[in-house]
Amino acid sequence: HISLLEQGGDSGASIDRDNLDQSLFLQAIRYDGYEMPPSGKLPQNEIDVLAEWVRQGAYWPEEAIPVGDKTLEVFDLQGRKDSHWVWQSISSPTIPALANLPSGANPIDAFISDKLNRLGLQPAPVASRSVLISRLHWDLLGLPPSIDTIERWTSDTNPDWYSQYLDELFADPQFGVRFARHWLDLVRYAQSRGHEFDEDTPGAEHYRDYVLRAWNSDLPYDQFLAEHVAGDLFEKPRRHPTLDWNESILGTGFWHLGEWVHSPVDVRKDEADRFDNMVDVFSKSFLGLTVSCARCHDHKFDAISTEDYYALFGVLRSSHYRMVRFETDQQEASVAEKLQKLSDTNQSLFREQLALAWERTSQQETNATISVTVPDRLLENDPRTKFDSRSLSKDDFRTNGQTFGNATTKTGDIGLLLNGQSSAGYSFRVSSTPSVAADPFWSQQKSKVQTTNASNRNNQVHIAHKTFITPTFTLETDYVSFLVRGSFRAFAAVDSHRLVNGPLHGETIFESKSNNPKEFRWVTSHNLGRYKGKRFHLEFSPLDDQNFELFQVIGGTPPAEVAPREVNVTLSELQQFATDPDHAVKSSVNPFALGLAAETWLDKNVLAVDNVNGTELRKIASAWHERLNELRKQVPIESMVAMAMQDGSGQNDFLLIRGNADRPGDQVPRRFLEALGGKQNPLDDQIGSGRLKLVEQMLHEDNPLVARVFVNRLWQHLLGRGIVATPDDFGVQGRAPTHPELLDYLSVQLRKNQWSPKSLIKLICESHVYKQSVAPGAFPTEDANNDYLSFANVKKLEGESVRDGLLYVAGQMDMKIDGGTSRVYLTDFMTGRGRPGANGSMNGDGRRSLFLEVRRNFLNPMLTAFDMPTPFSSMGKRNASNVPGQALTMINKRMLLAVTGRQPGSEQIKMSMEYIAEERMLSGSTDPKEREIEIWSSLAHAVLNSKSMLFRF
Repeated sequence: HISLLEQGGDSGASIDRDNLDQSLFLQAIRYDGYEMPPSGKLPQNEIDVLAEWVRQGAYWPEEAIPVGDKTLEVFDLQGRKDSHWVWQSISSPTIPALANLPSGANPIDAFISDKLNRLGLQPAPVASRSVLISRLHWDLLGLPPSIDTIERWTSDTNPDWYSQYLDELFADPQFGVRFARHWLDLVRYAQSRGHEFDEDTPGAEHYRDYVLRAWNSDLPYDQFLAEHVAGDLFEKPRRHPTLDWNESILGTGFWHLGEWVHSPVDVRKDEADRFDNMVDVFSKSFLGLTVSCARCHDHKFDAISTEDYYALFGVLRSSHYRMVRFETDQQEASVAEKLQKLSDTNQSLFREQLALAWERTSQQETNATISVTVPDRLLENDPRTKFDSRSLSKDDFRTNGQTFGNATTKTGDIGLLLNGQSSAGYSFRVSSTPSVAADPFWSQQKSKVQTTNASNRNNQVHIAHKTFITPTFTLETDYVSFLVRGSFRAFAAVDSHRLVNGPLHGETIFESKSNNPKEFRWVTSHNLGRYKGKRFHLEFSPLDDQNFELFQVIGGTPPAEVAPREVNVTLSELQQFATDPDHAVKSSVNPFALGLAAETWLDKNVLAVDNVNGTELRKIASAWHERLNELRKQVPIESMVAMAMQDGSGQNDFLLIRGNADRPGDQVPRRFLEALGGKQNPLDDQIGSGRLKLVEQMLHEDNPLVARVFVNRLWQHLLGRGIVATPDDFGVQGRAPTHPELLDYLSVQLRKNQWSPKSLIKLICESHVYKQSVAPGAFPTEDANNDYLSFANVKKLEGESVRDGLLYVAGQMDMKIDGGTSRVYLTDFMTGRGRPGANGSMNGDGRRSLFLEVRRNFLNPMLTAFDMPTPFSSMGKRNASNVPGQALTMINKRMLLAVTGRQPGSEQIKMSMEYIAEERMLSGSTDPKEREIEIWSSLAHAVLNSKSMLFRF
């Protein structure tokens, strides 16, 4: 009906009666902003016909408005929640009481056997000891067992050998290597950004190593999750047991592992795409839900609304990317505390002597004045003010590192600054109005990061720890101006974009140097007109070891009345200021002039060693300076840096109509999913993002998802198929659990055992269902896919295990779990923009595959041939292909043992000998030694390409 065309939907009316030619309907068929039909643009003659129809009034045959089955369905979130198993609370199921459980069974087997009994099936017998040894080694370490391991455990007569063997594998550092790789699939781990130039993801390897350490230390999964979501906000972060690193903050790096686009034309759309990826990875990894399906409309199948989706956008909008000195943050905090105490002690002494000196000098020099040049005043109650250090709350004082301290300077603060601007090796800073002030005490600090392809045009790696971050604001003008002292660098993070490469966004980085570090000045940015109406925050860093202070940021250029002018300050005014710092507010004298006049007097009388007026002050300053130099020796100079999250200003985001970044709707309060109580416990009453509160809600006992999803992932890794076969989608479109009671039982056990992953893995590995043979007694026609596990599944080995196994059996593996990353080996066919200048070795330095560099545009050909996922979103279940390329990518009795993990039978030996004899006949080499090498190499290739090196049995 024509009234429906005029009414329209979320995007507005389809027919605009006031401007027919600009109707949304015509825009869509012309592909002007909208594209309908999406399968391809209509022929021009058909477009012309429809355009004429609209111009004639868009007449429509008289008919009734659609009703009945064609009526739009109302989104019933509560009904969907009530009707699907995944939202129901975790129960404590009764373990089935069965009389015919296999020998050595545990409670897991009761649930499995209960289902098998109903199908008339029996579990397969336990596999041979050699098969179990090999199976456990592959599953828990991702490697074949050594010959010594096989011989040792096959001959062990201890009835408890299996449990002891498990404990030994859990203690092996390679355990973390294996399970870290599983987790990295979920968080789309890569060390480059992809897109056009494949820029580095600096410090990504520290996240990888953090995950490895977490698995090896059996970090409780609830803690692991909390560190991922909000580890930067912990009051007492978890520390490395020997190196004292901040482990908790490293977990938050997962948010920033996604693909980034450099210099996008539409930064808001780019942000929406990045946030979409972050929500997708977060929801699939921890909740097993496809929340990102609700970007454009309420979820088609699950109890997830579009508001749920954009409520999480607000959490991300209120959080910032940063590089963090995770190795040394605690040492630096300790030094900062000592530095503050030293300052407090000496300021008290100094101010007392300063008042006496100024009183004495003013008596000696009647009407003595000091002339200084300063801006007329700070702007007062100016609507253009975006930032003012005088009104900055403690909660909004956000820094990265110790350079700016932990609060604004106080009126009357006297600072002794280490720098080389004077022969004394120090200078003075006197604060007559609050400021955000960098202390050159920290200027010697440097950051380390392994880079192979980083332009670092925005220099985030090297100065990130010397940064002050303003609250977020919206830009209404072409320029912003800063009232500052000293040399600085400012970076405007527009819509959280920061991968600046090339001229398109060069104006978001601004540097200004001053030859006079004490000069107050207004500095205007580059033209930011393209970002009008957008929100951003500013990140300020000092450029050198001079003084840098930030006072005010305004939108636009500074008015003429704040131009610098000369002011005369009497010593009597300074005396009152020294006695009562609040005099700076009460006095009619420009506060900037008071502080600068005090500094000028100090430079002249204290730094000049022959001036009698500064004798007592000089003694205090000299001792203060000496102690500063001693303390500075305790400052860690170099530190590795890693990606992390940092809270920003708390902001809600907008619901984007049809997911279009250009069509914002209403704001959506920050919260968790409504179906899990999010509306009753909003996050937008938090100062920052609300991520700590989000963690509490995720781990609340009423949330059934976190435990079930994690349990299912472990089950899948060990049994080859999840209880829920779609590990990233527990929703309506996913597969229902084959054993729902077992899933809940294991979830309860996980919680009871303090969320210990190793405890749950051990429980599963000790079950009969894990230990049974791959060969069923009779083919189970009632369960042809073995969904109910009457026998063990044969599992295709991942590419990493195939590669690692080859190196291991060849004796070429480097088993160390530290030592950084081995650069990617670039074949002649791996070309294109962003190709790294440095090439790695063909064998990856013999390192385990976990430590090979993962570059999005230059992925390892062998691993991708064996189904390693491309790292763009969560991949909880890999493909398992079996294609000729795998064979194309890829020895005596002990060789067969090393590869297969079991003693070769007579048939295998016979086949090997026949193969060797045939190769001898075919060999064309005349040199006997070369011929034998050729023959045995051929056998080695055949053995290494056998199913024993490609499958776990």
